[in-house]
Amino acid sequence: NSDIDVRSLTKPDWLCVAYADWLLGLFRLCVSATQIHKGVLSKVGCVLENVLLLEYLEAVVLSQVTKPPALSYGELELLCCTVNLFMMKLACDKDSVDKSSLRLFRHLSHRLAALLPSSMAHWTHQLLSQAIFHPTLYWEVENHGADWLVEADITSLSLREPLQSASINETSGTPPPPPPLGRAVSTLLTRAFQRLSSIRSTYLNVFSECVCPERQLAQSRHQALEHPMAVSSFLLPPSPGPLLPLDWVLLPVIAESNKRTISAMIPEESSTEVVGIVTGTLSFLLLLEHTHPEVLKSLAVGSKLARLMCIFLIGGDLFLDGGVHDLLAALLRLYCSEKAQQSLDLSSPILGLASFYDLYIEFLAQFAAVSYGDRLFGCFVLLPLQQRYPVQLRMALWGEYPVALRALGLTVDQVPVPLERFLEPMETHLPLLELYFSALSTSSISFQRSPLLYLIAVHHLHSFVFSKELSSKRKRLLNSVLKLNDEEVKRHVLLYAGASTVGQLPLKLADSLSKSQRETIDSLTITS
Repeated sequence: NSDIDVRSLTKPDWLCVAYADWLLGLFRLCVSATQIHKGVLSKVGCVLENVLLLEYLEAVVLSQVTKPPALSYGELELLCCTVNLFMMKLACDKDSVDKSSLRLFRHLSHRLAALLPSSMAHWTHQLLSQAIFHPTLYWEVENHGADWLVEADITSLSLREPLQSASINETSGTPPPPPPLGRAVSTLLTRAFQRLSSIRSTYLNVFSECVCPERQLAQSRHQALEHPMAVSSFLLPPSPGPLLPLDWVLLPVIAESNKRTISAMIPEESSTEVVGIVTGTLSFLLLLEHTHPEVLKSLAVGSKLARLMCIFLIGGDLFLDGGVHDLLAALLRLYCSEKAQQSLDLSSPILGLASFYDLYIEFLAQFAAVSYGDRLFGCFVLLPLQQRYPVQLRMALWGEYPVALRALGLTVDQVPVPLERFLEPMETHLPLLELYFSALSTSSISFQRSPLLYLIAVHHLHSFVFSKELSSKRKRLLNSVLKLNDEEVKRHVLLYAGASTVGQLPLKLADSLSKSQRETIDSLTITS
């Protein structure tokens, strides 16, 4: 009946027990009738335009619900039927659907994917196969093009200089200059939009292989569609939580990293397939970050960064593939923005990881073995070395994997985040300061080969030995500096006056010691 008036049910508590089952039956009827004859949609599609229904869907989308028990099984099925009916309407007449509805149902599809329990595997599969990867839901790219989208994002984000591409000019042997940031990301977003169909296939394959086998999915489908001859019981099993993990957007990458150890190389016959899986996953992640970052709000930046680091561990030179390298660089720029860095916390537990420190140790081993001095790989190594993160992460590089120091040749102006985060506050952990001194004295690092690391070591040694701390440790370290055989390094540590981005030397030098510094050295001589 085209005169169905859902508004007669829409009082403040309209979705109570008395009406929930009736509404579920109504939407089931609408979906079934539309599947039989598409012309019925013009009669029943009006239910999707009800104001209070849309307000309820908005409330579900904006809620902080993360566990299925907060919504009943019937309510979840009602929401799935609503999405199903909307996708049918979109397929029949997408011109009649406004942008606000597209954005609402895109967000609702992602929310439901993160909420549905294992007993609703059929509906989860429906969301993945019909809604989440539908190109029209990403109307920003389809209608305006990726250039408009990236320009809007650059205006709101503090993004630093773009990272260079992995490709090498064959004639000169040097990397080509990086393209403008907007044009590079715009191209990646356009490719991601064009590949949504193949990306969808990637996620469905991983869903059937790692999340819900075909037999279990068929059982769930029979229960959802109420096929009594194919179901032994309609009783639902207890569900401890959602079927898909919170970081399901990165599920294909997680599945690939679980298949391989750090020392395993990608078999030649499967390398193309793995590149396609990783590229598709990163493309979809980049598309969501630019079109609808709200759906990723529940996933911490630390979790995203950790999963990107796992890509470097999947295969020896996978990160050198042009497509993978460019996508990693584009995502790194996003996660190095001021807003993202403020929320990045590597000292708290990270979803899916027993310990970020263990991951970082594996990451350093891989970097030392196969990085070839790649700048992008080096930027990922560098991020956990900021002073605000646990000192154990800095000790891992300088103490456990000093061989990686020679490969980390980033310059001062190639740092993806503000340089001050590696220099302030002053380092006071004596074992790490001694490692800085050891690296300088043994020439493990030099300002020609490792400008940034050289600056960090000199800065913290200088700050500590001339600090006001009255301790034997400080005096002992200052005495070691004064006894250095390398006069150039000694001069740099004693006369250090700040960082510099001009010239080959990454630091400024004072003409002479200040009065207080001279007194500090003289007092040490007298004490000795």
